[in-house]
Amino acid sequence: MAVIDSGIAFTHPDLWSGLHSRVVYAQSFVAGDTSTADKYGHGTHVAGLIGGNGNSSTGPFFTATIKGVAPAVSFINLRVLDQNGQGTDSAVIAGLQQAIALKSTYNIRVINLSPGGCANSSGPATQCSARGGDEFMVIFECGLEEASSRGC
Repeated sequence: MAVIDSGIAFTHPDLWSGLHSRVVYAQSFVAGDTSTADKYGHGTHVAGLIGGNGNSSTGPFFTATIKGVAPAVSFINLRVLDQNGQGTDSAVIAGLQQAIALKSTYNIRVINLSPGGCANSSGPATQCSARGGDEFMVIFECGLEEASSRGC
């Protein structure tokens, strides 16, 4: 599962399996910042929804264990958003291209792209994500907060 977002906090206990992080690859496309850590929080939130294993909500003080939809999935962390949640089309496109290039190496079948905002259906990021074709499922989220004001 490739997550193209603000990074993933690979130390989060819900994203570990035993003694190892399930983040198996990480790369930053943020200009001037090679860190793949999530400085904004959104990418880690998305990763938890997708693949949280419930480690942080297990124990005597919890009434339920909260897990993601695929609690054993491995993550490809492709950071394209900075500490303010801002990014560029070129960073998103580079992240998508890298996910496609890593497909065979990491058996990537799903790419999650949820940088927020409202993507133009004819914009370069949308065109690039459409290139996954039958080989990928590309989940492209349009920010709900901005969607109503921008016509999405």
